[in-house]
Amino acid sequence: MMSTPIRPFLKAEQYDLRRRIKTPRTPRSFIRAHKDRETGLVQQIIKVCQEIGFEKFILRAKSELGH
Repeated sequence: MMSTPIRPFLKAEQYDLRRRIKTPRTPRSFIRAHKDRETGLVQQIIKVCQEIGFEKFILRAKSELGH
């Protein structure tokens, strides 16, 4: 399992969303990666998101950086 430096950021984001949004809806999480990024890393990021409570994901792949 990868080191998860994003976990504290995601927890803070979830807290902020729950504080600001009063309706019980699930936000969508956008995960973007370069086309050459290992799929295992993307899967690990999704797993961390799910452990924190994010449930809906939109995955985007880019073939060129910066576009």
